[in-house]
Amino acid sequence: MTGATETAALSHLPVRTARLDLHVFTREDVTAMLEGRRLPRWVEGYPREDDVDVARHVASLPAPGPQDVPWLPRHIVVREIGLAVGSVGFFGPPGPDASVEIGYGLVEGARHQGYASEAVAGLVAAAQAAGIRLVVAHTLPDNVPSQAVLLRNRFLPTGRNEDGEPRFERRLP
Repeated sequence: MTGATETAALSHLPVRTARLDLHVFTREDVTAMLEGRRLPRWVEGYPREDDVDVARHVASLPAPGPQDVPWLPRHIVVREIGLAVGSVGFFGPPGPDASVEIGYGLVEGARHQGYASEAVAGLVAAAQAAGIRLVVAHTLPDNVPSQAVLLRNRFLPTGRNEDGEPRFERRLP
């Protein structure tokens, strides 16, 4: 199955799908992003500006404890080429209601190959194994491909957030 994960629950280990490994950002990764360096294990064009913004946020947080690491952002690594082509991840640890918010993005050359859908499916499956009950995502109003990723992953539109962005939710059993 394309989005099935081989990780029983979230940890520091990569979430593995049919074609992808979702590796947690390391301090080295965050530092390289903030310094504008591209590491050899990243495709040309990665990190994107959105990824650098995420790295900036991660750098502003206290050093994560072992319980925090699973909820850090992850690189989307295409196993066949061994390179990161984007990122996917949680906006932080779950809330008291067992809910999380996710975000994702790919470099231009990796789009329209199903990687975003597969990465989201893998992350949602791992979140479900970790006991998450609700996954939330927002998109820009005109980002139809991103909305399609969420719809393919059984998210339902539930209105708009305070910035007017479409909101999607997926309830987990």
